[in-house]
Amino acid sequence: MLGFIAAARYPLAVKKLIMVGSAVFEKKYAADITKTRLSRLDGKDKKEVEELTEALNNQSSNNKDALMFRLGKLLSKADLYSPMLYENEILECRYHIFSSVWEDAQRLRDSGELLKLGKQIRCPVTAIHGEL
Repeated sequence: MLGFIAAARYPLAVKKLIMVGSAVFEKKYAADITKTRLSRLDGKDKKEVEELTEALNNQSSNNKDALMFRLGKLLSKADLYSPMLYENEILECRYHIFSSVWEDAQRLRDSGELLKLGKQIRCPVTAIHGEL
């Protein structure tokens, strides 16, 4: 989604855009994403996703970076079919960055402005997404 926005706003800086498993671009599809993800998890993992989501939405929760990291691990189980894992992979989560960026992206999506930005993209776009 950020690549899409960057390609629209800075067309001379982007030669080609490849989007893999992007978030949905219209509000009407957003509700189904969570339902679909949860349907792919067992009961224990579903419960933990719900608890982590609640904790992340709670203003008084501590260590939101770690909570978001764990949530990402669980949702990866639902989202990825055959991931390529790397032994030395280091992933850092910064909840405050995610939440500030996501608020703006969600606002763009919910208002319909995100799709309108697509009309400004001048480079080739490849989208890889779907079910098995």
